[in-house]
Amino acid sequence: MSTFPIIGADEPAFRGALGLAASGRVSIRQAILLATARQANCRVLLSEGMHDGAVHGGMRIRNPFVGPSLPSDIERLLGGTPSG
Repeated sequence: MSTFPIIGADEPAFRGALGLAASGRVSIRQAILLATARQANCRVLLSEGMHDGAVHGGMRIRNPFVGPSLPSDIERLLGGTPSG
């Protein structure tokens, strides 16, 4: 779990999420995820529910299911060796 620590949403994350959701760009659920990940200093967020390649607060959103195979940058991120 040291590669992917578990981080819980706290009050500052919820406050940040409310502002982000109020902008209308993302749902409250996505906003909580983004705010918590940002607070944990994540640079990449894997999500199939958000636009692949979008950037929120310096954090890039990647959808691991966007193509017929796992994108090589995501495979490297997960510790694998890119195929093909």
